[in-house]
Amino acid sequence: WQQLMGSPFKRRHLLVAKADHGYCDGAQHQRQDRFRDSPYDTAVFFLQNEQGASRWPVQEEVLEELKVAFAKSIPSELARNRIANKRGGGRMKDELRSKRKHTNDK
Repeated sequence: WQQLMGSPFKRRHLLVAKADHGYCDGAQHQRQDRFRDSPYDTAVFFLQNEQGASRWPVQEEVLEELKVAFAKSIPSELARNRIANKRGGGRMKDELRSKRKHTNDK
């Protein structure tokens, strides 16, 4: 991290909080849900030499477009629940247990 931040080639960097993006599962072609929550923040570093920086400057609009693109991979709440239920937990399973308990108590 420190070497990247101190690199003479670093023109810009972008830090995306884990809550602000997800990722595309490597086995997406085998899964019902393509996207997963990100377990960590993600950093993007733009390393360029002088020629690259003058030809392709990293402008604020590029950073904003990247943030939007990262946000598109946030899984839906339904997908999150399906993933959690496959792992044996999740809110939907808890709600079903609660409903069954209340039905059996009557």
